[in-house]
Amino acid sequence: MDHDPMQLQDVLNTAAMAVWQWQIISPGLVAGDIAWSAEAAALLGLPAAPVRQDMPAFLAQIHVDDRQRVTQAMQVAGAAGERLDLEYRLVRQDGSLCWLAARAATLPVAAPSQTAPAPTPSALRLIGLLWDVSHKKVLELEALAHGEMAAMTLGSIGDAVLTTDAQGRVQTMNRVAEQLTGWSSSDAVGAQIDTVLRIVDEATDKPAENPVLKSLRLDQTVVFTNHSALISRNGHRIAIEDTAAPIRGSDGVTRGVVMVFHDVSHERQLRHELSWQASHDALTGLINRREFEFQVAAALASAKSERDTHALLYLDLDQFKIVNDTCGHCAGDVLLQNLAGLLQSHMRDSDVLARLGGDELGVLLLNCPPRQA
Repeated sequence: MDHDPMQLQDVLNTAAMAVWQWQIISPGLVAGDIAWSAEAAALLGLPAAPVRQDMPAFLAQIHVDDRQRVTQAMQVAGAAGERLDLEYRLVRQDGSLCWLAARAATLPVAAPSQTAPAPTPSALRLIGLLWDVSHKKVLELEALAHGEMAAMTLGSIGDAVLTTDAQGRVQTMNRVAEQLTGWSSSDAVGAQIDTVLRIVDEATDKPAENPVLKSLRLDQTVVFTNHSALISRNGHRIAIEDTAAPIRGSDGVTRGVVMVFHDVSHERQLRHELSWQASHDALTGLINRREFEFQVAAALASAKSERDTHALLYLDLDQFKIVNDTCGHCAGDVLLQNLAGLLQSHMRDSDVLARLGGDELGVLLLNCPPRQA
């Protein structure tokens, strides 16, 4: 039977499925590139064109709670030649969260011609299908909100889960939701969701739209993965990621909302620390050369476009080497720290002081004419 590639693609498009392929470099080693079809790339939030993505970039897109499970499944498939069949959460480049299902089989790499040697046992590839199951997962969450089985499940999972009615009044909360919000179920049931679940923007501290109320307003699933923080009943701030989805009856009418959220304080703190370390000098706390160059470039751009006047200074410490040689590097470090504090105490909040390296310092005085500098 002949297989028309165009007809096969039509079938895949109708089923909303996409093709992907991973050539196994070595059994049990999760490395190399994954080849995505245009449709698969679109599911991942990439430009809708065939693309090769290196394995670390793909794994980085997988939700942190699913990453190890996906890696282990690929290791087993690559080492034992078993089928791959799993579902996982993926964070697209725009920050949106989706559930994907992947199913694949391990096949030998086809020889380029009849005269070419057969592929070696290690010349294998994992080829399969990918499709979006976010809607199915939402339905599963809705099902969790009903009946005794739902109560048992909600009490055992690691995420916080709560449900409301169509007016935004709390109906159920699991144990983790009680711990994060500081509210007991007995106190929370019947209360308005924005009383129990106070959400603020992590960067500005300003109140943010409640995910449950937004889901009710838009009548659709909403996902918050960045900059959301929960203020608990006792005033503690907890960074969270959350998903809120409408609960619909068999008639299609929205009966309420189910919300799933979890604490990501540690991950966000680590991300903040890594960002700070990349742009600051660890000894003095001043910005480093790389960050200083960025800010100088921005000042040059504003001077050109807005005709602003800025001043740039270069400083170095005379005989700093003598201090290190005679008193030790610890004394030199203390001297640099004290000097940084002294200089900052005489500068405006808008001025920029940087350690460029060793005993070299840079100063950028924004909107400061030469006479004032």
